[in-house]
Amino acid sequence: MTVARSRFFTAAALFLAAGVPAAIVALLYAPSLAGGFLGDDFTLLLPFHAAHQRGDLIPTVGGMFASGVGPPSHQYRPLTMLTFALSEVSSGTSAAGWRAVNIALHAANAALVSLLLLSMLVRRGGTGASRALFAAIAAGTLFAVFPPSVEAVAWIAARFDPMVLFWMLVSACAFVRSRHWNDGFNAVSLAAAVLAFMCKEAAAILPILIVTLAWWKQDASPRGGAVARALIDAAPWMLITAGYFALRLWIFGDAFSVLPGSSPGRALVSGQWAANLESLGPWWVRALPEAGPRRALEISVAILALLAVAGAARDRTLARALAALALAAVAGMGMLLLQLAWPANGEGGRVFYEVWAMWTAALALALASERAPVRALAAAALLVAVTAGVLLANAAIDRRVIAGRDLDALRVELARVAADVPAQSYAFVVVPDHLGAIPFARNAQAGLLLPPLQAAPLAPRVIVQTPLELDRWPDLFTRDIIARLRREPLLEIAANLLTPRTEGPHAMPDRFFCFNPRTHALAALQLDFAPGLADWDAQWRRALASGECGGDAAQPSSSAPGTRVP
Repeated sequence: MTVARSRFFTAAALFLAAGVPAAIVALLYAPSLAGGFLGDDFTLLLPFHAAHQRGDLIPTVGGMFASGVGPPSHQYRPLTMLTFALSEVSSGTSAAGWRAVNIALHAANAALVSLLLLSMLVRRGGTGASRALFAAIAAGTLFAVFPPSVEAVAWIAARFDPMVLFWMLVSACAFVRSRHWNDGFNAVSLAAAVLAFMCKEAAAILPILIVTLAWWKQDASPRGGAVARALIDAAPWMLITAGYFALRLWIFGDAFSVLPGSSPGRALVSGQWAANLESLGPWWVRALPEAGPRRALEISVAILALLAVAGAARDRTLARALAALALAAVAGMGMLLLQLAWPANGEGGRVFYEVWAMWTAALALALASERAPVRALAAAALLVAVTAGVLLANAAIDRRVIAGRDLDALRVELARVAADVPAQSYAFVVVPDHLGAIPFARNAQAGLLLPPLQAAPLAPRVIVQTPLELDRWPDLFTRDIIARLRREPLLEIAANLLTPRTEGPHAMPDRFFCFNPRTHALAALQLDFAPGLADWDAQWRRALASGECGGDAAQPSSSAPGTRVP
């Protein structure tokens, strides 16, 4: 093969390896651009819009590099928060503009998964060029269509996961390409590692991946002590990791806990990790409710795993690559089990985003096997897995688009209700916390009532609550909260709810509504509470269980925000 032809093949291979998975992402997720803001999206839009209006957006974001996202979380994610600020500046209230950034990141990550595996197979040699390219494209494609990733991509507020994985993969790809400790690729890898730690705590998986890749690279050396030399080669990334945890200790007073009250050490010692593992079964079924495609995905992925092992059994090159990728994935999964319990309603698919990137690269190794029967079976299993993944992901995207449109419709309805409420009246609206696995109005109440998504504040006439927050309102009424809502800014009230109780009579709501997920509209309720609101909880339970409010579709889940995943 001539040099020119070799270079052409290399350029064409890189283009295909990166372009095919990225194109699949673009086609799969294009419909999600039609959805609106959901749940925690409003906690990003509202403060960055306010900071932009005040003219202090740069100091607001800059402060996060020194102090983290803010209490009560122990989250250090300033680089991702910077991208949210830029989305506010460039896209304003266009959810499509915000979401397009997530989709672009996912496309880049699918391409990088493919390029990582291609680099590993080409570097070691012994794998046919066409087989290496096919396996690489398969890895990127499997990653692109993984259904639980819809939460990380289509939900704007979950951008932390695509962001951190992007820099993790850049770091890993550059590390694989590096030949010497002081070459340009190593410098790029180290810089990307620093940036990953500024995106999300899941970057703690990166040093494990670097260590396993460093071990894998030792296969080219005739000397012994591969593990020791791998640890030495990975030492700079370990030092970056140590510096990151030292920074967390300085900022939060706790190096390892992401959510206040969580403790990886306590989860390990107490056996909580085992309970977290058990919670995966019910979670998986709720996250992917379409049984047929879900079972097809499960079976085909299991077959790919078996074929990857079979293909590596007689091929030292594939065996070492499989060991390195699988070990990093298992270690990453172990870290998740020490931090998280998965809600039974199906939320939390985004936390698998980083680990799945490593698993897909490992699974696709079956397609690089020298054994033709293994490759043929793997290709068939891949086709089934990709088809099932597309069906499940499409369904999940459709649900999110519908939920986003419902929230947009709710915003318009709230403005109408506020306009219709007489000056002496007040409207109380109850909306779902979540719809299945999709956060709906959780943490969105203020955003639904305030600019920029409303022309003027609606809180003087109407308040929005979720079922999980209803029980506190009888107490709040004794603190004259309705009178406060009529005269004080909503965000100031939210920051100081428990003002002293006052003597009655207190201002009370006299118009009640609920949002029906089945009809996608607000429904007026006729509620007549007993003196002292003694039947407040009972009446709301009956109302929310009725057909007017959608019955079970509007009921709170006992597992909803109580076990939130970061």
